[in-house]
Amino acid sequence: MTIRGKIGHPKIVSRKAWLAARKKHLINEKKLTKQKDRVNAELRRLPMVKIDKDVFDGPEGKRSLRDLFDNRRQLIGYHFMFDPEWEKGCPGCTGYVDAIGNLSMPHERETRLALISRAALAKLESYKALKGWTIS
Repeated sequence: MTIRGKIGHPKIVSRKAWLAARKKHLINEKKLTKQKDRVNAELRRLPMVKIDKDVFDGPEGKRSLRDLFDNRRQLIGYHFMFDPEWEKGCPGCTGYVDAIGNLSMPHERETRLALISRAALAKLESYKALKGWTIS
């Protein structure tokens, strides 16, 4: 908040007053944490949806869902939003993929990441090249 071009700051108080305000705030933080824990537990209990599609087009050709695991125990499937009509991928998804670093740790833990999208493979491969991505 600015007042006449100056940055507004909280008022300065004694340590005792600060501690009282901090303890009051801590009550709200704990309520929020408990609510977040409840919501996350609820999310983990959501029902699953059976994936009926069993053929995916990828850089290696057509692959089954089982093949996407690449002989690993776990598969993280990230839905990269790229509508077939769009010229570019979703900005948020693009930023996510830009930020993906070294995947050796998940691989060591028998986990594979697969990016899944509705756009045509040729369009996806072109976008991947444009962005300089090496991830599949």
